[in-house]
Amino acid sequence: MTSEEEGWGAEEIAWGAFKKGAPRTGVAIPWFLWETTYFNDTNDSHVENDLWNSAITFGYRPGTVDPVKGVTGYQYTNGNGVFMYPGTDLSYPANNYNLNGSFASWRLKMMRRGINDADYMAQAWVISSTTTATIVASVASTVLWEKQCQSLADCTYTYGERGFAQTANQYELARETLAKLVATGGTGPAPCTMGVTCFSPNACVAGVCTPPAQIPPTYSNKAIIGHGGLRGGVPIF
Repeated sequence: MTSEEEGWGAEEIAWGAFKKGAPRTGVAIPWFLWETTYFNDTNDSHVENDLWNSAITFGYRPGTVDPVKGVTGYQYTNGNGVFMYPGTDLSYPANNYNLNGSFASWRLKMMRRGINDADYMAQAWVISSTTTATIVASVASTVLWEKQCQSLADCTYTYGERGFAQTANQYELARETLAKLVATGGTGPAPCTMGVTCFSPNACVAGVCTPPAQIPPTYSNKAIIGHGGLRGGVPIF
């Protein structure tokens, strides 16, 4: 997951994992992240990544400049494998913030939001698996092995539209609907089509719970303390 990711891909992970796991277990399937503190590119360039001055974390350097893609090259990806950035960096002292911890990326925070969403899904599933499945599908329409191979000769990739929601409003509306289901135990107020007002900031318009204009995400400068807080010395766990 690269640093160009606006966040929805990170949040959607939990939605997709729940969608494919819940019918069998009632919870999300396990999800493996291959790396979160890939500070040193041990696979390709074999260099210590200058995380605060260069976006690339994986791939061969220096790359070439493409008029559309920008700097690119073989396996050239930005932020791949890095979800936290070191607060103490002894490999690049000029970027050493002397922080006893690490800086969380926006992608990591959005992934955390998705995990919070999965708690709603699990609770709602117990009340009504059918309703919950419909809500989840409104966010994660085509995920994981639901995506068809581009070529049967090589099933490692595919082209096409993203199979998950692309706006904050879609996630907020789905989360609100799950919360209402949990709060009422499935026996509460009638749906919006019966004239019940939606939770703010959404509104019941012509019988449909409708979100307002795009809701901008909120940012936090809080640091996450844990593994990956120190580079060039003894790691902080």
